Amino acid sequence: MRRRCPYCKRAFEPTNGRQRWCGRKCYRAAHAAANREISAAYHAANRARILKRKAAYYAANRDRIAKHQAVYRAAHRDKIAKRKAAWYAAKRKRIAKHQAAYRAVNRDRIAKSNTAYYAANRARILKRAVAYYAANRERIARREAAYYAANRARILKRAVAYYAANRARITRYQAAYRAAHRAKTAQYQAAL
Repeated sequence: MRRRCPYCKRAFEPTNGRQRWCGRKCYRAAHAAANREISAAYHAANRARILKRKAAYYAANRDRIAKHQAVYRAAHRDKIAKRKAAWYAAKRKRIAKHQAAYRAVNRDRIAKSNTAYYAANRARILKRAVAYYAANRERIARREAAYYAANRARILKRAVAYYAANRARITRYQAAYRAAHRAKTAQYQAAL
């Protein structure tokens, strides 16, 4: 006697007279759907206790959990990457909005963190940047040319404002540079 699963609507052959679902997955999904409100109410009422119990479990099994997660990620790398890409694509605007709000609130903390990171990893960052520029020279040049073409007026306006605001500092810097590179400067001016 064949039956139809009330959850996935697939026909199946029951192993006994009491079996209503085609398998464990459908049973669990149907049970969760039927008890969603009860479960939500329970979690809301016992939130602090549940969080405390979870924290205690993670603290007691940190190494085992980390090992299990590493094994899972290694085995499902492609699936995880695809799922992440789909999630970011679907929520791009919301993520950008959230990040902008976070950066606005934590500007000083982010600057401090970035400065510390760059100071600690300067050699590695420079090495990687040099390798990237060497490998992608043409692509970078094309992208920069396109950016300058699209934003020429804005760039010029910003440059003029910067020079107006920092005229004395720029003059001092140029004078120091010419004094330090006298021969090079003379050669450049002769070429003009």
